[in-house]
Amino acid sequence: MEGEAEFEQELEPEMETVLPEGKVGSADLTYSDISPEDEEAEGSTPPDDSARTEEGPDGELPQEASPPGLQHRRTLSQPSGLTLGELSLSTEEPGFSLEDSGAPARAESLPSFLDRIQQLSLSEEGTAEPVESEGSEEVDEASQLLVLDPNHPLMLRFQTALKSYLTRQIEKLDLELRGLDVATKQSRVQRQELGVELYRVQQHLAHLQVQLEKSHDRHSLAACDRQRMEQELQRMRVLYIKTSEATNQERKKLAALQAEVETLALNLFYMQNVDQDVRNDIRVMKLVVKKSEAERARAELDKKQQDLHVDQLTTQANHLEEQIALFEAQSFAQAEETRVLRKAVSEACTEIDAIHVEKKRILQQWAACLVGMKHRDEAHRTIQQVVRYRPRLGARRGRVSGH
Repeated sequence: MEGEAEFEQELEPEMETVLPEGKVGSADLTYSDISPEDEEAEGSTPPDDSARTEEGPDGELPQEASPPGLQHRRTLSQPSGLTLGELSLSTEEPGFSLEDSGAPARAESLPSFLDRIQQLSLSEEGTAEPVESEGSEEVDEASQLLVLDPNHPLMLRFQTALKSYLTRQIEKLDLELRGLDVATKQSRVQRQELGVELYRVQQHLAHLQVQLEKSHDRHSLAACDRQRMEQELQRMRVLYIKTSEATNQERKKLAALQAEVETLALNLFYMQNVDQDVRNDIRVMKLVVKKSEAERARAELDKKQQDLHVDQLTTQANHLEEQIALFEAQSFAQAEETRVLRKAVSEACTEIDAIHVEKKRILQQWAACLVGMKHRDEAHRTIQQVVRYRPRLGARRGRVSGH
């Protein structure tokens, strides 16, 4: 806004009103939006009868000259001059877009400033006293819209201010273009770094997947071994139950034999005690004793065999108990190993879930980066359009500096 105020202050002294005696008023500085061809066509139309001057007797025009103000306006109405309307139209061309240059407020202030100048000129024209004749008034109506010559003194300060304004706009565009180039390079570097990071994360994820598959394989092998050992343990338990039942039966038989031996010993003791009483029956008793001794010998032999068999069964039972203890220890160790493996698998699952969450976050960041890159690409295309139109801007700057 400060630049616009300076621009208006530079142009306001050029719009001061001058008295009609040979000087140009503010009404004479009204700019026209009509092209020079339209003015020539308008000037070629025949004037009204009331505006025609009478010819002399020799067909010559009278020597009376029009007022100085009218002569000066005719001098300024040459089609070779640069109209302010053309300057305002030139800013609307595609090569000189104020919106592309980043100054929309100044583009809106320029037409409003021109309207203000026209309103001031119209108000001064309404308050000025008429000093011209009827013919001059009709000529003024026909040539109300004037064109100033580029070399006119009133246009020099305007052209200087316009040139400085356009130069500042061009410098501002150059600075913005450099800033956008730096931002584009930074975004390209960030995109490359993000691609490298994504590739590294994908490689790490593949490594974790391979480790997870190996863990699954080890877990399946451990489960198979555990099932096989449980089957072997079940078979040994069945064998142990059968052996225990056989041992119990043998122990019952041994108890019966021991009871019989005790009975025989008691009978022998009675026989010895009543030896004197049964002397008459000694032979019979001897036979009975012999028979009993034979049975006893056989029973002792059987007892020895049973003792040997019981010893063997006891040894086998001890061996089986040792094997059972060993199997139980192995089962406990396998259960502990299974628990450790399950814990490792659960930790691996937790890490995989964390990796999935991190992957989702990276994908969201990637999507946000893609959106930002899209906006930057659009800004880059806009900058390319501005750069493409820079030759036109340079040509127009050359035209302005030439004028």
